[in-house]
Amino acid sequence: MDKTLSKVLVTLIVISLVFTLLFGFSGLKSFLILILIFFLPTFVLINNLDLDSDEKVFFSLFISLALFSLVVWYVNRVIYSLRISVIVAFFLLILAGLGLGFYNKKYSKPKHG
Repeated sequence: MDKTLSKVLVTLIVISLVFTLLFGFSGLKSFLILILIFFLPTFVLINNLDLDSDEKVFFSLFISLALFSLVVWYVNRVIYSLRISVIVAFFLLILAGLGLGFYNKKYSKPKHG
């Protein structure tokens, strides 16, 4: 396992335990939903850029506050259900990130040297 990935997993586990101790099971659910809904879709998008891992985390947290809300709002203009709009926006952003990664791998020039 990658050393950076193991650090991230340990950090997430510690934060999850702190949220559980402070706020109970509802605090744990809130933290996990925050990570799943706000952090993950934008991180998948930004992961395709040539940035350091800490920059990716920082940018994905703050960009996701605006980007995810904006996508949910636009989807809600078409689908008049907020719950369904959140789910559709989540999958749209995940698919956009995966598509961008596929596009970068397929059409990027090989690096020499």
